[in-house]
Amino acid sequence: MVLQAKRQLYEEIPGFRDELAKANALLISKFSTMPYDICSKTPIQTLDDFKGKRIGLIGRYFARWAKPTGAVPVGGSYA
Repeated sequence: MVLQAKRQLYEEIPGFRDELAKANALLISKFSTMPYDICSKTPIQTLDDFKGKRIGLIGRYFARWAKPTGAVPVGGSYA
């Protein structure tokens, strides 16, 4: 529903496209959720860089994508 609303707003309000054009920018995706960021003391540039690294995760599903990279998922809490 959020993604549908974003698409509709982008199509119906030309100001969104105008601002991108002013900045010589191109919209490549309309996220319906926020992207995830990785904070690390050492650079992470490829999937191989995750091997053996402990990665703190919140939630029950994030370990599913961390394990195949070779990272060691460590559960946390929101509080």
